[in-house]
Amino acid sequence: MKTKKLAAALAAVLMLGALSACTSAPRPAPIRTVPWKDGETVVYDVLVLGQKESTMTYTFALTDTVWQIDSVLDAPEGQLIAGVSLDRNTLTAVASYRDYRPTVEGEAPWRVDTVYRDGKMIVSSNAEGMPEQKEVTMPRNMDMDDNEVLAMVLRLFDVPLGDPFNLAIGIAHQYRTDVVTIGATEQKTITIGDREYACKGVKVGQTGSFRDPNITMWFSQDDSRTLVQLDYSKIVYRLQEGT
Repeated sequence: MKTKKLAAALAAVLMLGALSACTSAPRPAPIRTVPWKDGETVVYDVLVLGQKESTMTYTFALTDTVWQIDSVLDAPEGQLIAGVSLDRNTLTAVASYRDYRPTVEGEAPWRVDTVYRDGKMIVSSNAEGMPEQKEVTMPRNMDMDDNEVLAMVLRLFDVPLGDPFNLAIGIAHQYRTDVVTIGATEQKTITIGDREYACKGVKVGQTGSFRDPNITMWFSQDDSRTLVQLDYSKIVYRLQEGT
């Protein structure tokens, strides 16, 4: 699978974004003590049809004003780099970006930068040397948009077993917002190397189709709420042994 296609598939996997007050069941409050550490690095093997296609690396860094979370998808044909800056006190997003850097002839780079301010997403894009900027009104209390780091940001929420609820999302690179359904319905143990993780499955799907969810994220049930595995159709993220 070419990087461009893989990047598009992974973007669909992780198009989760903004956590909003628009709920069908009570939304769990975010846990304001971060589950990650300054300097933390987490690496995943990305499997397609059971074969390793690439790796995804997440890093966490604390500055005077923000938590910076970045991801790098490394594949033979290029890199997809993304990140979000969270206010260190409120843990809401102040900025995010996605940056595609192909290394093969015939594929063009692109970048999307987003600033969250005054109830709007201010989106600046540059594809094939054609810059564009648009403003999108955000749903009330929305504080995140879709990019590859959102699987890490969801570690802030201890999603309870039970009824699903709705989340408003911002899809910055498409200049729009949408809604998905999220809920936790099952638990299982996942073994990575010689370590066993007791995990909770958090399912994400389009609104109204929760019975046939698109994504299942398996988070550990300890205080770190580590993403151990992500399942989406033929694509699987799996935590690398020793990380």
